[in-house]
Amino acid sequence: MDAHVSPMYVRRTDQHAMWTPQRLEARPVAYDFSDAGLGPYSTRALIADDDVIVNQLGRIEIEPDGCLQVIVCEHCGIVHCEPGGWIAARRLGDAVLWMPCFDRIADSDAGPNEYAPPAFVKRRGPLIFTKTTGARLRDLVPLLDAHALPMLTEREACLLMQWQAPGRILGNPGAVPRVRREFVVACDDGRLKEHLDALDALLASAALSNVPVALRHAQTPTVYIDVRGATEWHPIALEPPDHTRLALARDVAIVRANDAA
Repeated sequence: MDAHVSPMYVRRTDQHAMWTPQRLEARPVAYDFSDAGLGPYSTRALIADDDVIVNQLGRIEIEPDGCLQVIVCEHCGIVHCEPGGWIAARRLGDAVLWMPCFDRIADSDAGPNEYAPPAFVKRRGPLIFTKTTGARLRDLVPLLDAHALPMLTEREACLLMQWQAPGRILGNPGAVPRVRREFVVACDDGRLKEHLDALDALLASAALSNVPVALRHAQTPTVYIDVRGATEWHPIALEPPDHTRLALARDVAIVRANDAA
């Protein structure tokens, strides 16, 4: 890792992963906030596939930009007391996406760790709650009903791609996204330059766009790369007859919401 890259960007080994939880449940938890002069406190924690993704459901406060602190201070239960533990909740059709609060991280006077994502996002990847698990999420946390959340925009999807990209191959998060071609080796369909040129153009356009997006299954060529910890990458999607899209993961195209219907 480059010495100047913030610790909040240290992530799991598998840098392509998106985490789609299969199980959601709420379990009772109890805290003793006596040291903070607040006494005992009982609430529930939200568990996804045995990982705690909200440690105090009773403290959930979603803010106007769709950001919320899901891991709250365990000594007082006050939002903003401790840094980190923040996610941005976004709607993708009937699904819900949890990702880093990119704008807050970039703009915070307190530094990038103030709104850093929780450890489970760094370790397992951004969360996508499907229509089914999204309904369960809504039942457990009504504030996180998909249709009450801001829609993911092209610019945010571009930032997420950049954050997910192995070996900083799209530059450091927040920088102008552009492929670092010195780390690209080949493409499985032999159209490497064509795809990289299209990728750079799509990234440049998306980085300036607040148009809402959705995700759709599509073919994603394999781009072979030479970076630590990864040899394959799937940043573009191909749709007939001749559409090239950005891809958030293997076989997952980013499309404008109006085109997804």
